Amino acid sequence: MKYSAFRIFSTQLEKLKKHLQRLHGFDTINKEIQKSFLTDNIKKQANIVLQANTDEKIFDYNSIVISLYGYWEQYIETVIKEYLQELGSLNTSNDEKNKRIANKYKESLLYLFNKVNTKHPKFRNLTDTRLINAMYIGLSKKINSYIPEAFFQSGGNYNYKETSNCIKRLGFENVDNELRFFPVLKTYYITKGWSEAQIKGAGTEVLYALLDDFVLLRNEVAHGATDGTNILEISELKKYISFLEALANALNDYLKDDILKIKWNLYKANKIKVRHCYNQNKVSELDRSEFYLDINKKVLCYCGSHQYPHYKEIKIIGFRVNNINCLDKQYLSDGTSTITIEFEEALKKGYYLKFEE
Repeated sequence: MKYSAFRIFSTQLEKLKKHLQRLHGFDTINKEIQKSFLTDNIKKQANIVLQANTDEKIFDYNSIVISLYGYWEQYIETVIKEYLQELGSLNTSNDEKNKRIANKYKESLLYLFNKVNTKHPKFRNLTDTRLINAMYIGLSKKINSYIPEAFFQSGGNYNYKETSNCIKRLGFENVDNELRFFPVLKTYYITKGWSEAQIKGAGTEVLYALLDDFVLLRNEVAHGATDGTNILEISELKKYISFLEALANALNDYLKDDILKIKWNLYKANKIKVRHCYNQNKVSELDRSEFYLDINKKVLCYCGSHQYPHYKEIKIIGFRVNNINCLDKQYLSDGTSTITIEFEEALKKGYYLKFEE
């Protein structure tokens, strides 16, 4: 389950990687030409055509860095908007969620009054009336309806501290400790040689150093500090891209996990324990209990407090009742039969399921 913000961000990164590959090809070809037996005139022309002169390199390098940061900032703000929209669509007065958000949200709304009528494109839709209504709706009526701009950074760039503060304004006080364990980001660290203990024990200044370094690089470029002698290799730029993609992916799943937690608490259906798993864990035998099963609807799964993500939404492929294939699309279990379900992904013994009513 990916927000469109992540899909767009991922597409932008793919285009950027293709552009870097093209530049790498230019460099490779030009190096071959420069060390060949061709005339100096041809070598000079190759430098021009293949953008090997310093001015062209600086321009291209600056454009890449500025674009990558722009994609990152756009992603953070858009994914916050989409999360808030999905939160509001649940149409519930979530007192626990509101309590976690309320104080910081009030402070942020008061700050936003200073942004009204400014020319900053991020805040151009703000009006005094809209902010006053937001304070009443978001705080007095206690419904999940919030102005996204209140959760954006208040100054500076989206380094890790600023990014983390935005997420904490949404009520996620443990983001610094939990985000690292989400599969895509954790896998990134493991592929870089980190151990489980290192991932668990590292401080945020170490875990997210690449993001902080990149934001510093962006600021240097934006203030004209690139002179041709400090241009990073393409391989170094790719490191930033890979990390930002993993971090964005994990953040998407972190926010989605919270939405599924709220849905889980809203579902009134009984929670059913997975008793056994077979066939590479994609077939699960459930505890005998009363529940309604509809093969066309997804199932909510609680994986446990030590699993990341804690919740997932899974699709049913087929099911059996007392070891006999069931061709019906729906089935009402009375608690006396053995139900075995094939899901589209693997589960584990001890997980809990809730079937949509």
